[in-house]
Amino acid sequence: MKLKFAAHKFRADEIGNEKDIEIGDEITFGVFDAAGETLYLKKHWVNTKTGELEFVVDRLPNSSAPKLILITGARQTGKTR
Repeated sequence: MKLKFAAHKFRADEIGNEKDIEIGDEITFGVFDAAGETLYLKKHWVNTKTGELEFVVDRLPNSSAPKLILITGARQTGKTR
C-alpha cells in the first residue's frame, strides 16, 4: 500500500507564539485493520514536510479516517516551579 503524509514541526517562544521549523525526526507510522489490529507499525526518519511510504500488509487496512497523533515534548531545564 502507499501512505502519503504531511508532517509539520512547531516551536513556541516564551509567550506561546508558534513558528514552523524544519523537521528532522523519527516518526512512527501505523496502519490498522477494521478491528484495530496492527498491520504495520514502524519508525521512519522524516526530514521533509510531505512524503510517501510504500509497504506490504497481509490484510485490508481500515478504510476510515487515519489516526492522527500529536507529538509533544517538554524541554527539561532543571528548573522547578
